[in-house]
Amino acid sequence: MAALSAMVTAQDRAAWGARVQLHQQTGRNPIDWQALLKENPDTIAWLTVENTGISSPVVLPSEEDGGDFYLTHSFHRKPSLLGTPYIDRRSADGAPHALVFGHHVAEDPKAQFGPIHGANTPRVFKTIGTATWSVPAGSSRAFHPIAALRINHRSRDIQRFRFASDEEMRTWLTNLLQQAQTRSEQATHMIEKARCILSLCTCAGDRPGGPERTVVIFASPGL
Repeated sequence: MAALSAMVTAQDRAAWGARVQLHQQTGRNPIDWQALLKENPDTIAWLTVENTGISSPVVLPSEEDGGDFYLTHSFHRKPSLLGTPYIDRRSADGAPHALVFGHHVAEDPKAQFGPIHGANTPRVFKTIGTATWSVPAGSSRAFHPIAALRINHRSRDIQRFRFASDEEMRTWLTNLLQQAQTRSEQATHMIEKARCILSLCTCAGDRPGGPERTVVIFASPGL
């Protein structure tokens, strides 16, 4: 994730808050996918994480825009210091591991992935609840937190997306678990049952653009 050279503006904060307020939904009021896709056809999912305040659309950058386009652009494709949560393009087309990036900035710690930037500490990790990944087709999938780790932004360990077998994926997860600073007491059991993985990645420090990232790994069992 590239560095940000300026503070988050009031306009950025207002745009983020308005978007979440407009589209944040409950079971009584399903997500208005038609409206979201009209606003931005790059929308591929809505992500919520219990107990964090994270509730946001997730976009897939186009090949023409480049993989990090939404690092510095809003959901409406305008320049923005907060950007928009976006999925790694290598996670597309049915890969069992979805890696999603979102900013953390000290000026607005509740925006984007700010609530999970300290998840590598037990105090923060134990508060993180189930992540729900909803898609325009109408289905949703629950992911449960298994571990959090702090890694260098150049690390390749988290950048695995496809596996020859479930066993290969479990071996990869077990290796990540050994690097994690915090983990669920049920982590080993959840890895054994895992069929899909969701990783949320954000800047680890209070200032964006530093060399370290916090990654929270969630697992979902087979359906």
